[in-house]
This record gives sequence, structure tokens and C-alpha cells, in this order.
Amino acid sequence: MIRGEGHNESLDMWEMGVLLYEMVIGKSPFGAKSQEATCRLILTVDLRFPQGVDPEAEDLVRNLCKLKPEARLTAAQAKKHAFVQKFHGRPTEPIGESQ
Repeated sequence: MIRGEGHNESLDMWEMGVLLYEMVIGKSPFGAKSQEATCRLILTVDLRFPQGVDPEAEDLVRNLCKLKPEARLTAAQAKKHAFVQKFHGRPTEPIGESQ
């Protein structure tokens, strides 16, 4: 979107990678002190992961946030990724307070 290339599935997958990063790490992958610095991080895909992050989660984020749209995983490919498969078939009840 920053480059003005429009919206398509590959952009959705990029956004999925950003959301997954935020859920796993707890902060934005491209957070910076200025808008210019944030844009630079986005355009260079400068992803940094703290030690101890699930390697499969990191791999999925990296493959969703590839710089070239054609190199990103599709939704079907992401669904088959090892990180997603870990949770396939698990109960869908909310995690939290017991009833």
C-alpha cells in the first residue's frame, strides 16, 4: 500500500504476517520513532525477533512478509504451514477464565 500498488491477496497475506507478529511478540514489527523510519523498515522488511520465539511462528511471519508479493505464501500455503498445523483441530473455546 505504501508503494501505491493496490490491494490483492498478497497484501492480505502481508497484513496477516504483521498481525501474527503482533500477537506472538506483543508489538508492531515496524514500530519506529518517526513515520519515515517506519516506512523504511516496512520497505526493507527489517523484521527482528527476540530470542525464544517459536521458530515455526518466525518462519511463517517471514514467509508472509516477503518484500516481493509473488514470493509471499498464499492463504492456502499458509494454512498448510507447520505453525498453523500445530493448532488444527484444537478446541475453539476461548482461552482464559474457567467456567
